[in-house]
Amino acid sequence: MRRDMRKETWMARRLATMQTLWKRLATGIGLIAGVLCVAPLSATTVESFFESIRGKAYGKYATELYMRESALRSKEEYLDFINQLDKAIRHGGRVLELEREFMQLRYRQEVLGEDAAAMAHLFIRLADQGEHEQLYPFSLHSLYLAFEEYRIHLRDYAALFKVCYRMERLLKRVNVPDFPYSLHIRAMMAEAYFHFDNYDRSFELLTEILDHTRLADQVGSLPSAYNTMGLIYAERGELEKARRMFSLILSRDLITQISPGNSFRWNAIARGNMGDMYCRMGKHDYGIPLLKMSMDSMAMAGDYRYACGRAIDLVRAYTYKKDKAQAKQYVDLAQQYNTISDVKRNVELFYALSQFYLLMDNPEKAYALLDSAVTYEHRENEELRDLRVAFTNIGKSEEASSIKNGTTRATSSYIAWMLLLTGGLMLSFGTIALFVVKRQKYKWQREAVTKVMAVERQKKAHREADMEQNLYQRMTRMLESTKIYTHPDINLTMMAQQLGAGRTQLSNAVNHVGQCNFNELVNHYRILAAIDLLQNHGKQLTIETVAAEVGFRDRSVFYRAFKKETGKLPSEYVSLDDKTLEEIIES
Repeated sequence: MRRDMRKETWMARRLATMQTLWKRLATGIGLIAGVLCVAPLSATTVESFFESIRGKAYGKYATELYMRESALRSKEEYLDFINQLDKAIRHGGRVLELEREFMQLRYRQEVLGEDAAAMAHLFIRLADQGEHEQLYPFSLHSLYLAFEEYRIHLRDYAALFKVCYRMERLLKRVNVPDFPYSLHIRAMMAEAYFHFDNYDRSFELLTEILDHTRLADQVGSLPSAYNTMGLIYAERGELEKARRMFSLILSRDLITQISPGNSFRWNAIARGNMGDMYCRMGKHDYGIPLLKMSMDSMAMAGDYRYACGRAIDLVRAYTYKKDKAQAKQYVDLAQQYNTISDVKRNVELFYALSQFYLLMDNPEKAYALLDSAVTYEHRENEELRDLRVAFTNIGKSEEASSIKNGTTRATSSYIAWMLLLTGGLMLSFGTIALFVVKRQKYKWQREAVTKVMAVERQKKAHREADMEQNLYQRMTRMLESTKIYTHPDINLTMMAQQLGAGRTQLSNAVNHVGQCNFNELVNHYRILAAIDLLQNHGKQLTIETVAAEVGFRDRSVFYRAFKKETGKLPSEYVSLDDKTLEEIIES
């Protein structure tokens, strides 16, 4: 029997040693793999900007990259940035190669001023490459620049809606906290949808932006979001809500987060829109100064389309106030700005002029201008209707194309998946077979370990029980010999110190051996002493004196403990002189 136990103990130690060796080997392999993965990233440093973004999640690093790129102005700045990308490519792989191609296109677009249609086509092709690599933030930004070309320079709204559809699809794949710059793209799309009277979709995008106000402020998207939402409220007749949105743009905290140029522009836009709101509410004396400041600022900035709109608002305001001279002054300015502007505001201008000529008692010219305004408005409405139909058809064709491409990809990769599945199954079966063999091989070793551990646990339990029994006996002897229980302040900690044992150890001994807690055990000895005093000296001592003699501070505590221990009150024992202590307890 002893030989078998020695053999099992030796095998258990051997198994434990083998497990330790396997753990160390796995840890070593993990460290080597980690070093191999990290080494290429820490080879040589590049420019400070790319060093600062290294190690960040792609979406957040892309946000910093695109915000930095949007601040570039001169040829030297663009070339310097491209050189930094060239150095970073040595350690960044495919992602930064695409970023370099993107920056080269931006250089050709902003510095060389190449054809807008060609640039839009190249940005879309670059977005296709990014989507193939599953770099959705990169694809979104490339499509956004194509979107800007179609919206501002080409005015190709059918192509614009096609790009919008793709951007909508990609936005669903991008998490806002991972790619905060997507909020800027949402703001520009919301502005475009507003201008094409799709207020519901524009409002949905703006709500998504305002759900992430802090991130939107970081990427400079809040002014555009507040402005577009204010315009939507104005169109819906909720003028107070609209005014509140424009007031948010003018708040000091927001303006300081925008670059100085944009701060000047958004300040002018907000003042103009607030002035328009005041005029709509009939508060022309508040609105006219704001409209004038806005018009002058935007004309100074070269935005004649917006300046024309503010001049038209001033024509309406002075016409309402019947101030012919002032109205005539701003009619001339509105016509001048509309002539210079790339985008004409004929409908608004003709409606304002018709009101002005009615004020000037020239109804023939007023009605002629009103007819022209209605004609232009009808034409614009037809164009919008056609564009909405085109947008719906584009969505359907994109969905059909997506389904077709998905089917083609699934068919072409079927064989590859089958081969991968076969290889995976073979590897799985081999792993399972190896596991079964190893398990059978070491089964008897695991059983030996289990037996040894069970024996050790049993021995430990016996040792602990013996130690607790011994400690309990020492404690009871001390209680009986020294009568330390009569000390009012006696507690578990004090008793453990007297015995030279641990507090927890003594508590476990009382619980396991005595089947009670320490306070109950002390009260038991105190009650026995109290019964003895009451039986022998009950006539001479009061009950309070007896309680104090045996260690109770409080008379009520003594009564409760006495009743719990004996089932009787202390006064009942005073007259029981002819009974022994054992008879009293038994009764």
